[in-house]
Order: sequence, then C-alpha cells, then structure tokens
Amino acid sequence: MVILVKLLGIIIVVFGVIYLLNPNIIKPYMAFWKSRKRLYLGAALSLLIGIILLLAASQCRMSWFVALFGILGLVKGIVLFVLSQEKAISMINWWAERPIAFLRVHALFALVVGALLIYSA
Repeated sequence: MVILVKLLGIIIVVFGVIYLLNPNIIKPYMAFWKSRKRLYLGAALSLLIGIILLLAASQCRMSWFVALFGILGLVKGIVLFVLSQEKAISMINWWAERPIAFLRVHALFALVVGALLIYSA
C-alpha cells in the first residue's frame, strides 16, 4: 500500500510540473471530465484513492497527512456522485476560466502535496 502512496505522489508531482510549465493544459483536461459517465469514473477513482490512502496511512511517516488526503478523496468522490451534472460542469468551467497566475499557484500546491506524499510513503 505504501508503494501506491508513493506512486500517487509521483503522478501528482509530474502532473504539477506539466501544469506549472503550461497552465492552459488544464482546459482540455477539465473538458474531458464534463460527461456524466466520466464524472462517475472520477468519483469512483477518488473513492478508490481515498480508501487506498486511508488504508496505507498507518504505515506512512506522516500518517495524519496521508489520512487527511484519504478523507478528502472520499469526500470528493461522494460529492461527485451526489452533485447534478450541471453543477459539476459549472464548477469545472469555473476552474478552467481562472487566470494563469491562479493556475500556476494551484500547480505549485500540487507539487508540494505530491512531494509530501512521496516523503510520507
């Protein structure tokens, strides 16, 4: 399980670097998730990641950090299942319309979270 936490951290760091170098890449990524089937897929992935993080938390250096992101993953997955498609799409559009500076700060946040997950594992 700890290996999965480290792998997730690596994926987040890689995504953060790509996102930092080209913030506009988030727009086609966000557009991908706009269909109802893909929203359900995203919800299921969030639930799965949340469960993995919670199960692995006790074996990690910073168990509270891993558990926190596990809980956030579960909450995100549940919210995505409960939200209407219109509301979810409006949230996706809001994120996609943010200024470049906002997107770069978000990318830096992703880098920090990914690095902390790697360190925690």
